[in-house]
Amino acid sequence: MHHLRLLAFLACALMPLTASAANKEHEAIQRDIAMIGEEMRRLSATLTNEFTAMKTMVQQSINASDKAQGSVLVLETRMTERMQSLEKSLNQTVANMNAKVDAMADEFRSIKEENKETNARLLKMSAKMDELKNIVTSLPSLINQAPPQPQLQGDNNPPAPGPGAGASTFEDANRDRLAGKNDLAIKEYREFVKAYPKSENACEAQFRVGELLMKKDDIPNAAAEFDMVIERYDATCKFQPDARYQKGKAFVKAGQPTAAKDEFRRLAEDYKNTLWETRAKEALKEIGFSASPPTKGGSKKARR
Repeated sequence: MHHLRLLAFLACALMPLTASAANKEHEAIQRDIAMIGEEMRRLSATLTNEFTAMKTMVQQSINASDKAQGSVLVLETRMTERMQSLEKSLNQTVANMNAKVDAMADEFRSIKEENKETNARLLKMSAKMDELKNIVTSLPSLINQAPPQPQLQGDNNPPAPGPGAGASTFEDANRDRLAGKNDLAIKEYREFVKAYPKSENACEAQFRVGELLMKKDDIPNAAAEFDMVIERYDATCKFQPDARYQKGKAFVKAGQPTAAKDEFRRLAEDYKNTLWETRAKEALKEIGFSASPPTKGGSKKARR
């Protein structure tokens, strides 16, 4: 009994100590819980702010994307409309151009037909002019022609044909040359020269053969024809300088600049103060030569 009382007394004495310790622990725990709660509240507030900012940014991005998409759609619509407008304009322009081209083609055809008629008339006029020229050229000789001398016995040289000899063949050749029938004209000119070598038109016929051969790029034969003009006919042939000039041109085309140089220099020397001197010097300049040959050992005056 005594022991029970002692135990009860000790229990009553220790109870305040135990309760005090428990209260301190409880207060510490409550403080820790309060601190954790405060941290949680701050963290929650921070997260809420961050989420709000992120939500705002996402919304702004969505709005900007919607605006950009709207701008793209507007731009696409405008470009489509512009392309359609340009296509219509281009189609209209092409149609107008096609119409103009067709109209021009019709005009060209009509002009070509008119040119054919004009060329035919010109050819006829040219033939008549050549005939008139031959008649006018022959008038002085016919007026001043002396009575024919009797042919001496043993003289085998036939008299020279009159100015009008072979006029038809010569006119045909001229007409075909002007019409661009070069091969036929060459044949007719050669027949004329063969039949009437002493005719006053023989020199021109010979020259025309060389001229037409030059057009055909038959350079060797053309040069030979020009040589015949130079050698067969005298200075009364007005085609002499032209034949020499064309011979020089033939040498140039044949790749013989030295021979061309010699021919042009002789032409310039023989026809001083004329158009042919000027043309010869221009031709020399074109092939890289001077008009006069270089002097050797100084001038004649210096050698004296």
